[in-house]
Amino acid sequence: VGYMPISKYPTISRDISIVVEKKITARTCIDEIKKLGILTLKNLELFDVYEGQGIDPSEKSFSLGLIFQSSVGTLTDKEVDDSVDLIVNRLHDVFEAQLRE
Repeated sequence: VGYMPISKYPTISRDISIVVEKKITARTCIDEIKKLGILTLKNLELFDVYEGQGIDPSEKSFSLGLIFQSSVGTLTDKEVDDSVDLIVNRLHDVFEAQLRE
């Protein structure tokens, strides 16, 4: 295990909620996001699963917390937004996930 110095640049967090078919697990979504290899994505965690009012009975919603940080500079909102778009598009392409309104 290599030593990784702590970045002096700030973290930026984003939360996304996606709606997927009930059979799709949060783990498969998280694994798919990791496959994208987004270097600035430092942490990714599931913080809510919701089924019920406002969601189709054949679907569920996951809420994911994303933390971005660069080791070479302060990230711009556009850089983070582009990464979030990449994640949402991949989840849509692979799982037909939709952003929850």
